[in-house]
Amino acid sequence: MNISNLSTNKMLFSTSLEEEINFLAFSNDEIFISKTTIRKIDFNGNVIENNEDKISTKSIWMVNRKTDRKKEIIKGGEFDINDVYLTVNYLYYVKIVDEDNDGLLLENDYLSGEVWRLNRATLDNDFCFKVNPFYFHRFLSADDSYVIFVSEDRIPDVTEIVFYNLATKERAVLKNVYEKDWSDFRVVNNQEGEPDYFIYKEEINETSEKDLSYVQVLNWKDLIAQLQWG
Repeated sequence: MNISNLSTNKMLFSTSLEEEINFLAFSNDEIFISKTTIRKIDFNGNVIENNEDKISTKSIWMVNRKTDRKKEIIKGGEFDINDVYLTVNYLYYVKIVDEDNDGLLLENDYLSGEVWRLNRATLDNDFCFKVNPFYFHRFLSADDSYVIFVSEDRIPDVTEIVFYNLATKERAVLKNVYEKDWSDFRVVNNQEGEPDYFIYKEEINETSEKDLSYVQVLNWKDLIAQLQWG
């Protein structure tokens, strides 16, 4: 039996050939969905001749699966949305904007971006911080006070785990260097999707100076206390 053979009376959205719908995040009652539209006119009003330069812009919708009520909570504009992260109180997202004002959203724009958050109770949108100088790759976790994300390719052969304190506007970075002190790691979240502890294990091989690798755990508060902020 194929998925297409299933039947339901719940139809949340329809989409046309000019649009794309993606599932972003889920809670007990709410579903967050993006609708992507392809623009053939750039932000400066010029026709985009090169298909590779056509602009994707997104809006985000929230659907209550029990009441079927849906609302556009982030209206589409002159930006794209790169990634989202859902917590108890907020929906964090990365807004990709035209940094160099060339009218397009190109690869250099997607390397940076701005982190915003939507208050799930009031639906207010607030700017949090610019990703620069880091290259945003993906969210790891977040809560009301901190945002944690991965930065890749800014420094060759280095993964950066970036911690941002929303109150003090300070950053801290943990570096993970390929083929030199590389560790497997996870930020483990609690049932509410917020950071609980950090688990890591240094990778060793026949060229390593160490004979043993230990699985180690740091509680979230202990991790925050050890980081070098600035």
